[in-house]
Amino acid sequence: LNGYKGFLSYGDRLGKLSLYSAYSHLRNDSQAMTFLFSGAGSPQGSEIVGTGALTGTDEYGQPVRYYGNTGAEDSLTQQLKLKLGYDLTPSWFLLFNTGFEARQIDSTGTQNYLLGPDGNPIWEGRVVQGGTAFDIAARDFSVSDLERQSLLLGARLQGLLSDRWHVEAGVSHFDVLKDVTQASLRNPADPAFTPAGTLRGFDEAGWETLDVRLQNDGLAGNDRLSLTTGYRYEQYGLSVTNFNSADYAAGERTSLNNSSGGDSWVHAAFAQLTWRLSSNWELTAGGRLESWATDNGFFNDRGNLEQHVDRSENRFSPKLSLAYVPAERWLLRLSTAKAYRFPIVEELFQNERRTNGTSIANADLEPEDGLHYNLMVERLVTGGHVRLNLFTETVKDVIFNQASIVDNRRISTFLPIDEVVTDGAELVFNQRGLASGKLLLRFNAAYTDAEITRNRPNPDLEGKVFPRMPRWRSNLLLNYQLTDRWDLGGGVRYSSDSYGDLDNSDTADNVFGAHDAFTQLNLRSSFDVREDVRLSFGIDNLTDEIAYVHHPWPGRTFFLEIGVNL
Repeated sequence: LNGYKGFLSYGDRLGKLSLYSAYSHLRNDSQAMTFLFSGAGSPQGSEIVGTGALTGTDEYGQPVRYYGNTGAEDSLTQQLKLKLGYDLTPSWFLLFNTGFEARQIDSTGTQNYLLGPDGNPIWEGRVVQGGTAFDIAARDFSVSDLERQSLLLGARLQGLLSDRWHVEAGVSHFDVLKDVTQASLRNPADPAFTPAGTLRGFDEAGWETLDVRLQNDGLAGNDRLSLTTGYRYEQYGLSVTNFNSADYAAGERTSLNNSSGGDSWVHAAFAQLTWRLSSNWELTAGGRLESWATDNGFFNDRGNLEQHVDRSENRFSPKLSLAYVPAERWLLRLSTAKAYRFPIVEELFQNERRTNGTSIANADLEPEDGLHYNLMVERLVTGGHVRLNLFTETVKDVIFNQASIVDNRRISTFLPIDEVVTDGAELVFNQRGLASGKLLLRFNAAYTDAEITRNRPNPDLEGKVFPRMPRWRSNLLLNYQLTDRWDLGGGVRYSSDSYGDLDNSDTADNVFGAHDAFTQLNLRSSFDVREDVRLSFGIDNLTDEIAYVHHPWPGRTFFLEIGVNL
């Protein structure tokens, strides 16, 4: 598999006008991300005799037969960015920015391992191999292509209202101009193939934001008081439609299968006051008042229209932090905060039934309600710092995306969990200038214990480890300056294993769908051929470790970069 990336940028300043533009071109072939499998059963005598399927287990340790995969995806992503800044006055600055992205993904490399007695591929039916029977479906080998275009527009104004008051205001608009996936019902190599398929399109997807922030570093003439306050508005929209198509490749929309969507918005006002009590003590208090609402929610399933009830919620989130400097280079900070996360439009409204999967949203989801505590101890060292965080949090009404593979179709649901308690610690050590000033070191390690402590709909989940939360994670990055023009770097990335399901039943390792532990080694070296030309070479996953975090991680990967400054 191969990939390459090109990047070109230009920046300049013309008097009061500053500009920056960039173009990136990424072409990449990914490894197969999904494997096709079926549970093993007893033969009845009428099965097709096949060969080529691989014997294995699923993430639950159950015996299965792997008979194909979705193949490599050929993707092309192009981005254009433009930023224009203008100095209105010595204390006021205006910035405009825009970004356009075009993406194409070709998923037509589906592989079929199964061969029949005549040596031809088996595309559907009940198959027997080695005394074990299993079922395959023609839809498993379907192919697809995606075309997506999106646009981001933004503006920001910042300046001084007075000697002590600073203001910053910004707006942004993101719009999915086009997002269409065209998929077949069968593989083109299947003798029973027809042009029939499906089309999936996002019609009105995007978001808008507005924020205004005021800051005063000497409130009421008191240099010990600092105030930050402001307002933020966010609006999100989603509309996705799935069509049956008599000719998917031509983009024909023959009949409606299903459509869903809706909108949400948030108004938020916030304020934070910092009081420097003395040279050793600092107290910070703040709060955020949010008003959240949804409207226009709907689900149209083959003409059966369901309209969701409009909702509105108000929440207030206070926070408090106390900092203490016991000695030079030392800092201790104890913080507590109440925080809410409102459901996003995908969790509330994205209901879909497609050839290769189903998404089930939940328009009744409540906001996540979290209470957080953190104790930080920091020590400054020459060229860096050492920081330890001890934390605990209790979050109610946790929104969990449970994804399961049933008959090679991905079933995605959003489930509310009554309460999850998480305790943990994080250690960070960053320092430059080691080894006579030539070595840069960055290290972090985290321990996390997340447990489902209450769940009334299914009490059996209480006491289970919350999914996708490894107990241990750590990263080590090193960079050594061999000469003025040549440096050598390396990294180690580690994660312990975790669960993917709420009931912790997925205990198998090194299989599709598992959440494995892994240790990856990466190397990188850069050489300045001349002042304006840099050559870099690297290897990711040096040991070619095989691991899955549901999907397979990439194997050993080589990369070469050439950078030119004009």
